[in-house]
Amino acid sequence: REVKATVTALIRDLVRPASNASPAAVLESCAGACRSYSISLSSLLQETYIESHTPLYWAIVNRQASLPPTDDALLNALFSHARPLGSTACADVRHACLITSDQVLFQHLQPFLHPPSATDDMILAGGQPDTIVLTAAPGESAFAVDIQIPLFQKRMHMGRKILLEFIARGRLWLVERGQWCVKLRIAPHSAPTYVDSQLVVE
Repeated sequence: REVKATVTALIRDLVRPASNASPAAVLESCAGACRSYSISLSSLLQETYIESHTPLYWAIVNRQASLPPTDDALLNALFSHARPLGSTACADVRHACLITSDQVLFQHLQPFLHPPSATDDMILAGGQPDTIVLTAAPGESAFAVDIQIPLFQKRMHMGRKILLEFIARGRLWLVERGQWCVKLRIAPHSAPTYVDSQLVVE
């Protein structure tokens, strides 16, 4: 119990704004302590013990927006130790990305939120992932989304469904591509809105 309390306190300090601690070093130390006492560090990182949210949530909310996700040592270390994410942690991460309206980060975290299915893993073999590029003019409500799905036909034939997510205009959007239809909907914590859309397949 004391070890768990110490680890959670260290993690709490780590996700505070302007923390000077080394994320990799702190989490490696926590991982070693957890292994010694048969405690799951992954589970601790996904528990909602910091103001009813996970440490992952606070790391996203408090991060420096100008820092490219690939250079964010704290986030990369946290998600590396937290994987695989459960449904509660995934929902908390989505909520945090929505609050910060950070589509670039959200795209970067997709492998953690949507690990490839066994079928996709066999087809893609660790190759190019699905990519989403958002174009939105300042001051306008309209936006365009360019979605690239590698080996689309083969994956549809084998898996029957592809689910994609993106953040635009303060909402989290879900795109579900089936064999004969495309479904567009908004996720929880997103305000309802009227949709006038056009689909172009190339």
